[in-house]
Amino acid sequence: MPIPAPPTVVGLSRLGVHRQPTRFVLSFSAALDPASAQALSNYTLVPTGPRGRVGPHPRPIQISS
Repeated sequence: MPIPAPPTVVGLSRLGVHRQPTRFVLSFSAALDPASAQALSNYTLVPTGPRGRVGPHPRPIQISS
């Protein structure tokens, strides 16, 4: 039996301006398990460079809830 594909990100909204914290709201292709969806350790935020390429970044990006 094949393993089903994991949910993928199908939508992204960025919220927060000026001194407000930046928030990202993601939409997924399928329902997520509530327990694992809330675990910040399951997510990685990867910045892109000036040409939109992913590469090493000098400062880590903190993810908080």
